[in-house]
Amino acid sequence: MKTSSRWSTSDGPHKDRSTRANTHTHTRLTSCIPVTDAKTSAPAWPNLGSACVSGRDYVTEPQAASARPQDDAHSEGPLSPVMRGALEAVCSTLLEKREELDALDRAAGDGDCGNTHAAAAKAIQEWLRDHAVPGDPGQLLSVLAGLVQEKMGGSSGALDALCPAVDELLKLTTAPPGGQMAVLQAAVRKASSGAEATRDLAARAGRASYIAAERVTLPDPGAVAVAAILRAVLESLEKQK
Repeated sequence: MKTSSRWSTSDGPHKDRSTRANTHTHTRLTSCIPVTDAKTSAPAWPNLGSACVSGRDYVTEPQAASARPQDDAHSEGPLSPVMRGALEAVCSTLLEKREELDALDRAAGDGDCGNTHAAAAKAIQEWLRDHAVPGDPGQLLSVLAGLVQEKMGGSSGALDALCPAVDELLKLTTAPPGGQMAVLQAAVRKASSGAEATRDLAARAGRASYIAAERVTLPDPGAVAVAAILRAVLESLEKQK
């Protein structure tokens, strides 16, 4: 039985037309691809970064991030003495609390939380002796991040004190009657209560997770350290008013 040429799968004029159409479509699409890289002022196009749509006559380029911001030279500003005083107070507090933090860490960890924070404090003290404190708080935070990254490990327990403090700050929509100092005071109280609340938390990771919950009755040393840091900053600012 012969198959009608109308339904034949062999090459023929119909297939030739389809092939030519597909080739033509592919060629058109290929020629359009470079157009997607053309400069444009369209507000929703990925190439927006190279076009000015804000009405300004200039576009600023972000500064390249330094691999070691603690080695960069910085200019002082009006806040530099205040931030230096706060940092010195934080470092002194961490050095004073080294034994206390180590003791807390020995209850459920490897007993080096105090030494770890003390190493970071000493690194900051050394940096303060030879460098100007930048007037830009963002630059100072970059410096501290670089120093801490080299000298400290991680401590998830610190979040148990830091998160309540941040939550307290996020509740504020207007400045309280006591101004910015009242804001910091509220954050310090929340951090302290958050650190104390870690007594009742059951560890799910780390060395503490291998110890029976009823034997872990002390607060997390990382959380205690964060609460102490915030309190040191507060006390330093109160003295400098």
